[in-house]
Amino acid sequence: RELINVLSGAAVWAEGEKIMPGDIREQFESNPEETGDAILHQNLGPSFSLPETLSEITGHYLKLALEQTAGNKTQAAKLLGLPNSTTLTNWMTKHGITYGK
Repeated sequence: RELINVLSGAAVWAEGEKIMPGDIREQFESNPEETGDAILHQNLGPSFSLPETLSEITGHYLKLALEQTAGNKTQAAKLLGLPNSTTLTNWMTKHGITYGK
């Protein structure tokens, strides 16, 4: 469970498309309470955007579900609690997510 949490945190906070060794190292060095709840405790102010934050989280989980199901949209939709693959495709389009070829 701890490894999954570390990798999930690294995936969320990685700056690029790939998780780099430094991203994982940061997760081990971070305070677990701060890391786990960081998304819930962001400073509100001029630089905060709820739509951007929600889009980032949504995109992360869309990609994760597609990776875990090897691109099977029906299975990914089920993992995400979406009613069907059409809904998943609509969410992917809305959030600019592509998978595969």
